[in-house]
This record gives sequence, structure tokens and C-alpha cells, in this order.
Amino acid sequence: MILEQIYTGCLSQGAYYIQSGDEAAIIDPLREVYPYIEKAEAAKATIKYVFETHFHADFVSGHLDLARETGAQIVYGPTASPSFKAHIAKDHEEFKLGQITIRVLHTIGYLNGDVEAWKESGRATDHIESIAAEELSAKTAKGEAINILDVRKVSEYNSEHVIHAESIPLEYVNDMMSKADKNKTYYVHCASGYRSMIFNSIMRARGFDNLIDIKGGFKAIKDSAMFEISAYVCPSTLI
Repeated sequence: MILEQIYTGCLSQGAYYIQSGDEAAIIDPLREVYPYIEKAEAAKATIKYVFETHFHADFVSGHLDLARETGAQIVYGPTASPSFKAHIAKDHEEFKLGQITIRVLHTIGYLNGDVEAWKESGRATDHIESIAAEELSAKTAKGEAINILDVRKVSEYNSEHVIHAESIPLEYVNDMMSKADKNKTYYVHCASGYRSMIFNSIMRARGFDNLIDIKGGFKAIKDSAMFEISAYVCPSTLI
């Protein structure tokens, strides 16, 4: 399986490319769709689904163009009412993609109470433990063996990273599953915390429970001045 985040900073929007076998799905595509099409073609994959999680974001989404160019089915959550052809998924409905299954979970959302309303509805919840950079530094000072995973992109890692941290980009999360020790504790970080939470969630779903998220990501680690960081290399020189 391939899972890759495609992030556009100016819009603060992240799209996701998921591929299993020769089938792919795009979650929340950006307005410019050809990068997804070219990526799928290069991998000899067919884009089967376009999942939209934000019904209100039509003005920045490329779902219609992507569906028109590839024949992919547009999928929305239960409360959406688009004026164009789309599949309105039911809560817990499943979609086969290659060798994997994508399940739709209709979250209640902040307008209806968010997590507390979810709990009150009787649905299962989980949490991911987190630790501040200062707390983690204290552990290393005591001589504890610390395994740090950096799930940023390779270019970000090569630009600067915590010395001895292992680079496992989010899109290669499956590689981690094949070599990780479920009995080991891993401290995970990305740039600021978003990608590491996705990484941890995927790993926990596969039975890896000893994952701890580093609050604030690499920025917090660097700002703490408590860790040895590699010499900075301008990202543009790494292209």
C-alpha cells in the first residue's frame, strides 16, 4: 500500500493519495488534479474513488475535474447533498481498493459536541499518548534508551533532524509495520504534530500500542535546545 500526503501550505490543505495494487483513491483533492493523474499513471494504477470530507470546500477542490478525467466515483459522507452526481456513503460503509478496505466513519463534528457527543452516542474512542520535548529530554538524561521516529518527508529529514532519529516518512508507514518491534516504545514526530498523529493512528490500528507522540513535533524539539540536531542544509540544495 502507498499512502502519501500532498500538502499545500498556502491553503493549509492536505490531500491524500492512497494506492493498493493497481487501484488508487484520492482524499480531498486540490484544484490542480494532474499531479494525481500523473502519479497514478506512473504507478500503472487506476484512480477508482475520490473521497471528499469537506462538503463546504468545493471552491478549492478538484473532485469534479478528477472524476471527469479518470471516471472515478466521487464519495461524500451521509449529510452531503451535492448538486452533481456522487455517491453518498452510509456510516461504516466500506469501499474495496485493491487489497485494502476503506471504511467511512461519519464523525459528529464540532457543531454537535465533537468528542463528547461521540462518546455519549456509545461509540468507541481511543487516545494516543503524548510527551513534551522537555520530558523526553529528561528521559534521555536518565540514560533511558529512546527510539525516535521522524515521519516527515525525506527532504525535511535531510535538511535537519534529531541525531540518531530514524527516518520513516508517513507514506512508507507499511515499511515500518514489517520491521517494528511491538514490544519497543517509539517516540514519533513530524514537523508540528499532524502527520505523526496519522502515523500513530495507523500503527495502533495494526496492533502497535507503544507509540508516543512528541508534542509540537520537530519545531518543539528544536526550540527546546535539549537535543542534538544535525547541521542545517537548505532544502533547495537537496532537490
